[in-house]
Parts: sequence; structure tokens; C-alpha cells
Amino acid sequence: MTVYAHAEVQARTRGNDTYVFAISLDMPNPGVAPKRQEIARAVLKQVGALS
Repeated sequence: MTVYAHAEVQARTRGNDTYVFAISLDMPNPGVAPKRQEIARAVLKQVGALS
């Protein structure tokens, strides 16, 4: 089985707060890549970086 790895680092500023985050996912195929953004947004919402 081939596993595709993808890592991404980003920063978001909201008010006076800056949130820096990294996400690294092993993906069984490139077709699941959109889930990476979905997961990152859910985490950022949970910590208050996105509304």
C-alpha cells in the first residue's frame, strides 16, 4: 500500500492573538486531501481561532 504524507504549517491572527498550527497527515490516497482542511478548520474553531 502506498501512503502519501502531507504536512502544512500556517498562522492565523484574530484580534491581538496569533495562532500558529501544523498538521501532518498520512493519507492512503491523494483523494482524502480535502479532509486535511476540514480537520484543521475544526481544530481552529475549537480553540477560538475561527468563528
